[in-house]
Amino acid sequence: MSDDLSFDTALAPDGSHLLSVQLLDASGNATTILNRQVTFANHGASVPAGGAIGPGSPLALRGAANGTNASDQATLTARWAGRGTGKLRTSGYGAKEEITGRLTAPGGLPISGASLNVYETPAYEGARTVPLAHTSTGPTGAWTVTLPRHASSCALRFEYRSHVNDTIPVTTAALTLRVHAGIALKIAPRTSSVGGTIAFSGTLHGTPIPPGGKQLVLEASSSREWIEFRTITTDAKGRYHASYRFKFPGPIVYRFRVLSPSEADFPFLAGTSNVVGVYER
Repeated sequence: MSDDLSFDTALAPDGSHLLSVQLLDASGNATTILNRQVTFANHGASVPAGGAIGPGSPLALRGAANGTNASDQATLTARWAGRGTGKLRTSGYGAKEEITGRLTAPGGLPISGASLNVYETPAYEGARTVPLAHTSTGPTGAWTVTLPRHASSCALRFEYRSHVNDTIPVTTAALTLRVHAGIALKIAPRTSSVGGTIAFSGTLHGTPIPPGGKQLVLEASSSREWIEFRTITTDAKGRYHASYRFKFPGPIVYRFRVLSPSEADFPFLAGTSNVVGVYER
């Protein structure tokens, strides 16, 4: 004997459900003839207004789970590797900076094989938030990101979306990086005399260079104190050139360096170049 039974799945909410079918005989004894997990997706044919997809959206829109043990109640941590435990790291230009963290489900269960997105907002006026990197969690939910050596001062944000089509993260973490400006300095010749001229050249590292160039300050010292003696401006690529003529006789050894002051339109802290010595006879 066989029969067909109909059930309107649209009457149930979208999502995963346990479907169980039982037969009752004349004596009232029940026999289970079907017991399995099914997914209904009748109400998610269109993307919500604004394109926002995340917790509460139909599973048909959210796509596959992002990682083993994926959860809308996940917890994401991020910290600077090495010294210190705070959210702020201050570094020099070109230094290697690494970030580690962990992604877990409720109860500390690791979420492995999950994709994380990393975004940065450079520290200058009008900067936009842009994608920086992607990383994946390992078997314990741990993850690592190594920043580019040319990274500027910026705000960093780490996001986890529990399903691959989600546009809304279910958990985020944030860190801040502050980087001192990097400057290279060359001087020629390294020996001169009264009336002689020396030439300064070099490059201010990092981008973006402000429109019209970045202001730099030339400094000199013959003891412990540094004295500013000239202000110059780089070109659009951060390159600079300048000269100085000695007015007083030696013998004396001068030390020179270049300072990049902090400015709102350049995403680096104040920084100084290498020090170059010049002997005036």
